Amino acid sequence: MKRTSKIFLFSMLVFLFCFSFNISQAQVSTSTEIYGGVISQDTTWTKEGSPFIIYDPIEGDSFFTIASGATLTIEAGVVVKFDYNQSMSVEGKLIVNGTVDEKVYFTSIDNPIGENNDTCDELLGEDSDLCTDPITPDSGDWGGIEVIDGGSAEINNSIISYAGTGLYGDSVTASLVNVDMINCGDGVISSESTINIKNSNIENLDGNAFVLESSSTISLSNAHVKDVGGDGITVLYNSRLNIDNTNFENVSGDAPFVYSSSTLSINNTSIGNVKGKGFYIENGSVFNVKDSNIKNINGGNYAFEVYNNSTVNIYNSKIENLNNLFDVSFDSHVNIIGLEIKHAESVAQVYVNSSLDIKSSAMDDLQNINSPTFSIYDNSSITFASSSINNVAARSVFEVFNGSHLSFSDSSLKNISSREDYNPAVEVFSGNTEYSTTTLDMTNSVISDGNAMGLQIFGNKMVANISKSKINNFKDSGIKTFS
Repeated sequence: MKRTSKIFLFSMLVFLFCFSFNISQAQVSTSTEIYGGVISQDTTWTKEGSPFIIYDPIEGDSFFTIASGATLTIEAGVVVKFDYNQSMSVEGKLIVNGTVDEKVYFTSIDNPIGENNDTCDELLGEDSDLCTDPITPDSGDWGGIEVIDGGSAEINNSIISYAGTGLYGDSVTASLVNVDMINCGDGVISSESTINIKNSNIENLDGNAFVLESSSTISLSNAHVKDVGGDGITVLYNSRLNIDNTNFENVSGDAPFVYSSSTLSINNTSIGNVKGKGFYIENGSVFNVKDSNIKNINGGNYAFEVYNNSTVNIYNSKIENLNNLFDVSFDSHVNIIGLEIKHAESVAQVYVNSSLDIKSSAMDDLQNINSPTFSIYDNSSITFASSSINNVAARSVFEVFNGSHLSFSDSSLKNISSREDYNPAVEVFSGNTEYSTTTLDMTNSVISDGNAMGLQIFGNKMVANISKSKINNFKDSGIKTFS
């Protein structure tokens, strides 16, 4: 229903109320109407003037703005509504003092909250057939809260709904504590800003949850982010996003994209049910994972794509129900300590001067019969220490070639189903002579129980150093070498 219909309905209600019916004690709410303009001195909005409704500015006037040097304080229980395409622009300071019991609302003009609770049916009684359906608010009805040009915002115990972008910050500082951001287009967009978000929920977005660019920093803790129509996280151009004790779930777009000397760190956090591509870390960026759980990423070739001098560090975490895990290339590095991997396909391909270090980790039920579980080539390396692999089906578990290096120490590889009888569990070969020597170092380890061959070594530029280890219980040879 459009605005003209709503105005007609209101006029009809007033006419019928005044002239046709005897309805006693009808409740009519007060409101404060604001037609754009600038707040240039300290101002306080209280519950008595609520709802505050921001309309289009009068011709010649500016859009609604809190000017530099001025503070707008909004007290508990206030409702602020915005006409279509209007925003709250903050160049000065915004302080929102909602409480747990009386939150502050920033919402669409079509949201009935804060209005008279009498319905059209109740007012018109037997003639309720004159009523029409109320307007339903939509995401993007209004622009959002825009903190710009050195402004600041402190928003506590509030609900931001139906905005194009819940919070936009450009060269500012902002804090959100106990804020629900729901039914918006995008969640938070930051450029050259510092934003802290605690104890908050961000839900039902049409677009992206977080976009950081141009040296921005966002800290997110004790939050819940779910039902995101776009991408979950985008961190660009020397920005940093720190996430602690937060759940991400049901993301229709891609998982985090971290690009150009940026950093994403997650701690005690769960990320799951991502329909798009996995984590993309590129161009000198860093992704740190600690005490976290990542599962059910369904799109893309790999869950983690780490390119161009980038680094991923994973500690004491769990990865499950993914397809291919790590694609590490072009001088990039992945360091893993205490990782549990279950129900995956290929674990990693590592190539072009890159490395994967795995320590104190356990991998179980790795199933991709047509590809290697780990492939290492073009002067790259994998270090596998104090770890285990069990119940794996693959063409080979490790394929090492073209000047690369596999170190396998204090570890075990058991219960291997190779694609063909001639496919070894571990294959090491020199390949192209333009590369340096391909090497295998195996110490205090066990490779056992397979339907084909244990270890195959061939080529002219390769070295295998095996000590205090066992390779046994294979249908074919335990070790086969040839040049």
